[in-house]
Amino acid sequence: MKTKTLVVAVLAVLSAGSLLSAVPAIRYTSEAPFKDGKPVESVWNSADRIGGFVTCLTLDTPTWDTEAKLLFDEQNLYLTVRCPFEPKYAQRDLKGGIGHLNNIEISIQSDVNAGDYVHVMFDTLGRVHTDRTKAVCKLPITVAVENGTDFWRGNVTIPFKALGIAAPKEDRPVRVLIARLNKNVPRDYKLFGNLYT
Repeated sequence: MKTKTLVVAVLAVLSAGSLLSAVPAIRYTSEAPFKDGKPVESVWNSADRIGGFVTCLTLDTPTWDTEAKLLFDEQNLYLTVRCPFEPKYAQRDLKGGIGHLNNIEISIQSDVNAGDYVHVMFDTLGRVHTDRTKAVCKLPITVAVENGTDFWRGNVTIPFKALGIAAPKEDRPVRVLIARLNKNVPRDYKLFGNLYT
């Protein structure tokens, strides 16, 4: 069978310089983090790495090391997530809707004291689904997808307006949950998640 899952829960802080102990910070950038839909490595080198993913139900170590990074500027929140795999498990069946292919899901809670959140899901074809607290809505979110022989990567731009907040001028807690769903690997493969609180 083919269903495995990755879940990452991150409590991050939008910050130009500070870092909470063992919690990744979403760092400020004054430079464009993407060029032609691909990460500008010199810009992303300053971002904290979100790794150490575990399988969400069993908390096992994953087969492949998924990596995510976040940055922000005055207008947007940026995310790049790299999803490695063995080439023999490259997704070949591209039929079905967005939930039927390998995909990434991101939930962002911009006010940790409220129940409102933005949910973004995108697949290896670059199709995007968005909703706000379980109500489907079209949000101005940009996703560019790279597909390699042993990885796929999603590069995401989320305007702060879509989150209902202005760019933070000081530390502001933001909850970010990142989940990876793989539809093309054997059941015995252990895949991905990370839990920060």
